Amino acid sequence: MKKITLEKVSYILAGAAFISLHIKENINSIFFVSFILSILSIVIINRKSFSLSEIPKTPTLLMLGYYIIGVVGFYANPESDNNYFIRLIPFFVSPLLFYYFNTSTFNLSRLLKLYVITNLLVLFVLDIWAIIDMIKNNSLYVMVENREYYRFLYTRYTRLEYFNPIYLSAYTFLSSVLILQYKFFNKRTRWIILGYTLFHLFIIGSRATVISILFGSIIFLLFASIKNRRYFKYLGIFSISLFLLISTAYIYRDTLFFNRYSQVFEWYKKKEIVLERNYSINNRIKIYILGSSACSESSGLIYGTGVAEKEIKKTYYNKFEDKFPFKTQTYNTHNQYINNFIDWGYIGVILLIWLLVCIIWNNSKQKLMWITFFWLCFSILLTMESVLFRHKGIILFILHYTILFQQPQSKKQH
Repeated sequence: MKKITLEKVSYILAGAAFISLHIKENINSIFFVSFILSILSIVIINRKSFSLSEIPKTPTLLMLGYYIIGVVGFYANPESDNNYFIRLIPFFVSPLLFYYFNTSTFNLSRLLKLYVITNLLVLFVLDIWAIIDMIKNNSLYVMVENREYYRFLYTRYTRLEYFNPIYLSAYTFLSSVLILQYKFFNKRTRWIILGYTLFHLFIIGSRATVISILFGSIIFLLFASIKNRRYFKYLGIFSISLFLLISTAYIYRDTLFFNRYSQVFEWYKKKEIVLERNYSINNRIKIYILGSSACSESSGLIYGTGVAEKEIKKTYYNKFEDKFPFKTQTYNTHNQYINNFIDWGYIGVILLIWLLVCIIWNNSKQKLMWITFFWLCFSILLTMESVLFRHKGIILFILHYTILFQQPQSKKQH
């Protein structure tokens, strides 16, 4: 019987932390904290062999800096959000994760493969759940607040509140690039799985994620074409495909199938009613107007931690209540850069951008091109969602960042 070591326990806890991303946040927190404690135990036991050189300096300092400005903001403003402040703790423990993933001897690709398989199982279960719901109600549609939705889409995201389309789409997109980067499966299986994940991304996933992938693809292919001319043909094929998709969405813009994306055409065709409606995309435009106004009134200094929503709400009632209606349950900025600027000023935005540039540059140097593509798209996604405000987004960011940011001398096992 094989001996169970502390290293193996930490590996199991790391896998559990990944798996529990799909469960309630308090359960994920338990596994994540247990994983951190196991790493701390390993460091204490092996303290003689512990070396700071195993920890990448720049990203570690940036992570700690991100947490420090959260601390300063929290104590500077009594209106700061306690829950958000607690959710920032993973940034503080990131040095342990950097050390662990840069010195661990087990095969990290197994951990990433476990993450992919778990994500696929979650998607499959939700699909079956939605199909059963359609059969039970004998209808493809569901009416909610006088609006018609496809029951397949609606069921998957509303049965349990933690299956948020934004985070589930981000996890699914990450699974797709991990499959392409590490080739966990044989070629035929890989393309079948990719077809399955792409279906979920573009048909029933978050619009913000889809948009970030499309813009990320254009930027990625442009830079690739500059470095190597042979990528021009891929840029051309993608541009033509994107044009056809946009044209199709426009032609069938009034159908329920394309309505999720075709609302964007109202921005130039029906400008007078954009701010009158309270649909999700219309409210997003209003949030950006409010967020921009709040930023323009900011001093650019650290103001508070988790106060962005309150400031946007104040901005609406002080300046815009008479200009347009705004019915919403939350005043989430839906933009991580705006969120950071309102909370922490210029330093909050600079630290975030520096962290993203750091990981993109590092993955590019390591020739992890699909992972580089993910981080590029993730950076764009942050312009449409406050991913690093929620626990699930922070844990995904911290775990994946520390796993894939490797020291130049380190050799990751694939």
